[in-house]
Amino acid sequence: NFINKESSVIEKKDVKNLRLYFILSYVIFWILLAFTGLIISLEAPLLLQNIMKNICAWTPTLVILILR
Repeated sequence: NFINKESSVIEKKDVKNLRLYFILSYVIFWILLAFTGLIISLEAPLLLQNIMKNICAWTPTLVILILR
């Protein structure tokens, strides 16, 4: 019975962490995408535009690093 309660707590914690990961990934991605669009509309150098596009693509990885 104790083992079941412990695994239940672990599962709830995992669900909470997973939910936080998805929310942060979504929010940070859209912020970075808006910033990238702003950079493109301001006609920034192509190198900077490409860097921002790559950072947007790496958003889930960045979120994992933030959550650690």
